[in-house]
Amino acid sequence: MNICIFGDSITWGARLPFRVGWANLLRNYLDRHTEDYYSVYDLGIDGDTTNGLLNRFEVESNSRSPEVIIFAIGTNDSVFRIKEKNTEINLLDFERNLENLINKSSKFTKKIIFVGLSKGDDKLTCPIPRSSTGKSYSKKVLLKYDLIIEKVAKKYDMSFVDIKKTLVDSDFDDGLHPNKIGHKKIFKNVLFAIKKNIHLTEENKLIVVDTQNIICGFKHRYQLTRKDIVRVGALWITNSSNEILISRRAVTKRRDTGKWGPAVAKIIEKGQDYKKSILIALKNELNIEKLDLIEHDIHYINGKNNFFVKWFSSKIDINTSDLEINKIETTEIKWVKVVDLLDNFNKYPDKYVQSFDEYLNIFT
Repeated sequence: MNICIFGDSITWGARLPFRVGWANLLRNYLDRHTEDYYSVYDLGIDGDTTNGLLNRFEVESNSRSPEVIIFAIGTNDSVFRIKEKNTEINLLDFERNLENLINKSSKFTKKIIFVGLSKGDDKLTCPIPRSSTGKSYSKKVLLKYDLIIEKVAKKYDMSFVDIKKTLVDSDFDDGLHPNKIGHKKIFKNVLFAIKKNIHLTEENKLIVVDTQNIICGFKHRYQLTRKDIVRVGALWITNSSNEILISRRAVTKRRDTGKWGPAVAKIIEKGQDYKKSILIALKNELNIEKLDLIEHDIHYINGKNNFFVKWFSSKIDINTSDLEINKIETTEIKWVKVVDLLDNFNKYPDKYVQSFDEYLNIFT
């Protein structure tokens, strides 16, 4: 999944050490705490305004096809130059620009997040030191632009990240650019909004077991090593036509990326058992609320990944078009004749998840 963050120097973390700006903190968090791959593009440009962003938005979005768009823009629109006696972009044009950005964004996604505006002590920015035009940023003027962002976000039912009450004067390095603490605060607020727009399961730790399948601890996904053993629940679904329902894992998955496997499979999390995990996965991946499950034995699988898998099976006659696929988890599902599945697996084993041959031996 591609996440594009459009903003200015605050977005890319001006005056900060490498990779501690809030956009980078978000990238690092998603990379370490989730099972899926998220490509986070920090598209902040120093001094940019909504006018500048409108000029570059489509080119940058066309090349990345974002599924989530975050706008953190407006501070430079509010800048007031004493010699010119006006702001860079007046409030009416600013509102129109935001609406134009939404219209352009709708070609790519409906998941749009706006980050509000905030600044530090006016004594440091009214005017900006060494400015030849009396360039000034004030809290009073910035608030007017922030309220416009909030108004437009609510009008179009977009997420709005309000940071003006979260950040205080001491969270800014020069009165304008947040310091490390300020960026951490923005990151936490943006992460909360992100969770409303994409499915994240990073909060729950996974069950880690020993070679006897006895629980010995709990770890987040990013903490797992190649020696760790986890528990997995898997579901084999057939129909009355002697077909097997198989699913193709999303290309964003870290394990068995883009490979074919059983209808549903899930690593067991803390507080879950094998059956509960399958029921959760059924709802999340195929939107199936209830299904009669037959329990089978637990098997130990080792190699690239080490896990104890408990199999379940069920029989249902349903068209794949009637199932609601969660594209974050699964890109494709299909019914396959047993004989055809065996033939295809023998020819192209690399297209299937780890130890798929053992699964076939159990159910065919």
